Amino acid sequence: MTMNKAAIRSASSFFLVTFSTAFLFTLGARLTGWFTRAPEVEPAQLQSLGVAIMVAVVALAVGAGIRRLSAGELQSALLGASAVLLSTPLALAVLTGNWELSTAAVSGMGVLTLADIPWPQWAKWVFPLQVLLFILGLAALFVAVQVGYGR
Repeated sequence: MTMNKAAIRSASSFFLVTFSTAFLFTLGARLTGWFTRAPEVEPAQLQSLGVAIMVAVVALAVGAGIRRLSAGELQSALLGASAVLLSTPLALAVLTGNWELSTAAVSGMGVLTLADIPWPQWAKWVFPLQVLLFILGLAALFVAVQVGYGR
C-alpha cells in the first residue's frame, strides 16, 4: 500500500492548522478571562507559557507552509478549532453548575456560527419572539401583583 504524498501533506497541514489554532484560541480565551476569571500567572510560569505560545505559532506557520489550504479546508479547520473553543465554557458550566451570561452568549453565537445561520436571518426571527416573551412576562407580573401573589 503506497501513500500519496499530496494526501499526507494535506492531512499534516490540516492537522497542524486545526490543533494549533484550537490551542491558541483556548489559551487566549483562558488568559483573557472570557469565560472565567483570568488566572494569575506566576512569574516563574511566564517563560513556559511563552514557549508554549511560540511552539503553537510555529506549528501554525509550518502547517500553513506545508500546503496552502483551500478556502473550504481552511473554513473546516477553523470551525473545528471554534468547536473546541465553544465546548470549553459549556463543559466548565456543566461541571461546576455555574451558568453565566457570558457562557450563554458565547455558546449561542458559537452555535449560530457552526450552524452557518446568518445573524440578520436569526435576529429577524428571534427579536419578535423576545419582544412577545417580554410582554407576556410583564403581563404575568402585573396579574401576580394585582392578585397579591407572594404576600
